[in-house]
Amino acid sequence: MKRPAPTVLSECCARENGLDVRWEDGESSFFHWIWLRDNDPGQKLASGQRLFETSSLLRDINAFRPPRCSQITEAGDLKVEWDESTVSEFSASWLLNHSYAEQHVRARLAQVSPMPWTAALRYNLPYIKWDAVEHSSTGKLQALQCMERLGFCIITGAGAAERTVLRVAARFGQVRRTNYGELFDVRVKPGCSNLADSSKGLSCHTDNPYRDPTPGVQLLHCLRPAGDGSGETVLVDGFAAAQRLREQQPDAFRLLTTCPQPYRYVEAAEQVDLRAAHPIISLDTSRKNVTSIQLNNRSAAPLELPAEQVEPYYRALGALWAEIESPDLQITFPLKEGEVVMFHNNRVLHGRSAFTAGHARHLQGCYVDKDALQSATRALSAEIEPSPPSPFSLTVQNILKVLETGAAEMYGEALDTLQHSLQAAHCARHAGEADEVVVAALCHDVGHLEACVRQLSVAAGGSDAPQKMLASGEELEAGTSVGYEGHERLGAQFMLQCGFPGVVAELINGHVEAKRYLVRAKPSYMASLSAASLETLKCQGGPMSDSEV
Repeated sequence: MKRPAPTVLSECCARENGLDVRWEDGESSFFHWIWLRDNDPGQKLASGQRLFETSSLLRDINAFRPPRCSQITEAGDLKVEWDESTVSEFSASWLLNHSYAEQHVRARLAQVSPMPWTAALRYNLPYIKWDAVEHSSTGKLQALQCMERLGFCIITGAGAAERTVLRVAARFGQVRRTNYGELFDVRVKPGCSNLADSSKGLSCHTDNPYRDPTPGVQLLHCLRPAGDGSGETVLVDGFAAAQRLREQQPDAFRLLTTCPQPYRYVEAAEQVDLRAAHPIISLDTSRKNVTSIQLNNRSAAPLELPAEQVEPYYRALGALWAEIESPDLQITFPLKEGEVVMFHNNRVLHGRSAFTAGHARHLQGCYVDKDALQSATRALSAEIEPSPPSPFSLTVQNILKVLETGAAEMYGEALDTLQHSLQAAHCARHAGEADEVVVAALCHDVGHLEACVRQLSVAAGGSDAPQKMLASGEELEAGTSVGYEGHERLGAQFMLQCGFPGVVAELINGHVEAKRYLVRAKPSYMASLSAASLETLKCQGGPMSDSEV
């Protein structure tokens, strides 16, 4: 199965040192002659390996000559005749995929760039069924794309048999063997030398930063949860934490990208003494994008920095920990029996809450190299036809269509839902609020709409619809629908599915609690509520109690 026809070239113009080409969409690129000669697709095997030595072109680069002629073919591709015996042909799609024009490089990076997330993602965790991953290339690609964008996914329904984690890992790449073996057990072990084998809580961390290279991908399979709800999994997007630090404390960010942090792990009886040192935050060559986070408090070795950098470094490290431990960045959830959490070890920091030692919590884990997943993602993306548009097209149009259905839904108010939404957004804009607040105001009641609930149900595989709230008869006629229970949670989940930032979802999710607080703190606010709003207040728990305030 192939993708739709690629862009074609419309014209070209030879220059002294290269070729200007124009695409059918009006954009242009420039390719140097020596680059075109060096990258002749006809001089490479199917694997991409070259059949000639680039050094033959470089022995006297000043003697390199432009081609005899270049032209656009009827198919819209490029043909270059270097001399009577050497002709290179470049398909338009190949040139576009390798164009080093700034706009094309930027577009390619945007297609695979990580999507930072916050605690708001807990309303829409990326669950994928193991059966789909194991038996379907489409299911496997779905998991890989979650890894590419979010840095993790949760595979469900894998069963509770030991060593299953190796079978799951093998679906994505070769298992990386370490001194722990091909897999490792995480359960309470008396007299353990590794804190993971205790019942203590673990701060969010990177696994094995004392190795070079650090394991790229980690899988943890729950064979048996703690049983009392403790021992929950905690995840943090290290890239999001680093970006916050960069914005708020750039000097601290700079220190953590330049100063090496040593790590060490010793098991003398096993003749193991692993050591590595690298900056906690790594950047790409442009110094613009974070490519890796390697942070582990338990395995940190003594710093070896110039004296004047020691205290500033510790302050910078403290600032990063403050971001990582911020509740609005942490996702906490129970890893259930038969579930496997898979994550990029150099992006997603993982930890756990403490649990009672008497509970036989048992996980098994292993590692896979990151490049295996990246390779599979590229190969499957080229092979599989793009999926039809999701019920959640990540567009504003989808939101507007859903909001427009509110014109027919009143839920007890004098205004319909669409009018109420527009009114709220107008007030936020008039008050000079940020765009995210205006969008949240516009969509704060989207969870009341049938169209929203229906799309959520489709995406969840037809799961049970939420319950409607019905008037008690005190303010409105008994039995009158006043919307859905938990509409704030539904709205937050819907907005995340539609690709909106986590802050929008957080604002929507918090608006009911804000209402409950305001009616407690300001009697005049409660007096201003409509009959329908008073009815929903009863269903939502009423004014906040002393303990909640």
